[in-house]
Amino acid sequence: MFSFSGAVLSSKSLVNRALIAQSYNSEIQINFETQSMDVQVLQKSLQDFKNGHNQFYCADAGTAFRFLVLRLSREPGKWTVVGSSRLLSRPHQDLLDILAHFSVDVEVRAQEWILYSQGWQKKSGLYVGSTQSSQFASGILLNAWNLPFDLEVQRSSEKVSEGYFAMTKNLMENFGLRVIDSPEGFIIPANQKPLARHYNAEADVSSCFALSACATQAGEVCIQSFPFQSLQPDIFFLKLFDQMGVRFRQQGADLFVEKTDSLKPVSADLKNSPDLFPVLAILCARAQGVSELSGLMHLSVKESDRLQNTMHLLERLGRKTELLGHTLKIYGEIGKFSGQGSFDPDQDHRMAMAAQVANLYGAQFKILNPHVVDKSYPQFWRDSGGLL
Repeated sequence: MFSFSGAVLSSKSLVNRALIAQSYNSEIQINFETQSMDVQVLQKSLQDFKNGHNQFYCADAGTAFRFLVLRLSREPGKWTVVGSSRLLSRPHQDLLDILAHFSVDVEVRAQEWILYSQGWQKKSGLYVGSTQSSQFASGILLNAWNLPFDLEVQRSSEKVSEGYFAMTKNLMENFGLRVIDSPEGFIIPANQKPLARHYNAEADVSSCFALSACATQAGEVCIQSFPFQSLQPDIFFLKLFDQMGVRFRQQGADLFVEKTDSLKPVSADLKNSPDLFPVLAILCARAQGVSELSGLMHLSVKESDRLQNTMHLLERLGRKTELLGHTLKIYGEIGKFSGQGSFDPDQDHRMAMAAQVANLYGAQFKILNPHVVDKSYPQFWRDSGGLL
């Protein structure tokens, strides 16, 4: 058993977006507390950019890489962005297409991109793909300040993680951006400057979910100042908890989650909340009955191939799975997990967290490279009861 009471640090998704807006108006003040590697990478890169540097290091930070590349491309110059081989092997064609539209030349290498930009050049008919990620469309919103021309954007009809785009749009509108919805996408009128704002970043809901899932297995948590009305897509986990019979409650501004001996199977579409999948799959594996998790078509292009890695983890826990198209059936059982030995999270923070949730229900994995959680939640091991 473990017990946690306190605040979870700020949402890396919201902070990263606010940092981009701040780079267009230094009078924006952001109040946040996080040690997330993703945030630190972007924060340092933007400070280096302000100080006149032309080379930047993104490590494995995919969100920081995509947003930073678009930010740099707004300014004339030669810019070099360095990243890990894993990061730069992820799908980026939609980003390259955006840069090509604005006449930004890109030299793609194994561990770096070199941008040659004259600033965004006016052209009609920008198309932004959204079948792999919503971050490309979000990146346009984040970097549409001070444009000398109206920008009309068309988006693909099929969209994933659309909640993150809605969250981005809401945040930028709070900073004063006027966005006009259109049947095909959106229009951003010219010559808009972000207004000076004092922005308080709320808690990271994805981290709250991972910690709460640990509590359902073998503990209790009180997350102080939980953002119950958040636009972060992973707030969906509260509805899933309700359907699964998790013992949780709201008390004032705080969220309480307790050990729950019996869980119900659930059917859930995770198309807009893909980060929930690895940890949620572990909870489904101890629910008596068959759970169905759908909307998994883009999990293979995350930090790791999360679909295959999660299926392998469930197999090691003694649970049967069945993949039907983009839907995974998980045949859950009440009995404790039987997995043991070493577990390699494959450079993926969500997989490391999933293994910890399994450990709290009987598994005995030695989790290799535990520092991978630094990407989003460096305090995770301490808050969730520690490593085996």
